[in-house]
Amino acid sequence: MTDGEAVIDVRGQTCPGYLLAINCDVDARPPGTPARLLITYPPCGDDVRAWCKARGIVLLGMEARADMTVIRIRT
Repeated sequence: MTDGEAVIDVRGQTCPGYLLAINCDVDARPPGTPARLLITYPPCGDDVRAWCKARGIVLLGMEARADMTVIRIRT
């Protein structure tokens, strides 16, 4: 965790494994925890949007970088 923000690193994982790992990590944290997801699976944007909506998690932002996607959420 950096500056109160959890870092959930699932780089190298594909679907559904990366979503299962994120889900387990989020479930272990108190509600309202901000988190930064580090993902290399290309279609992650749509997957994470749908997952956030289904779980009632706030999607704060998404940034595509050359080597990964960084997604910020609040549980």
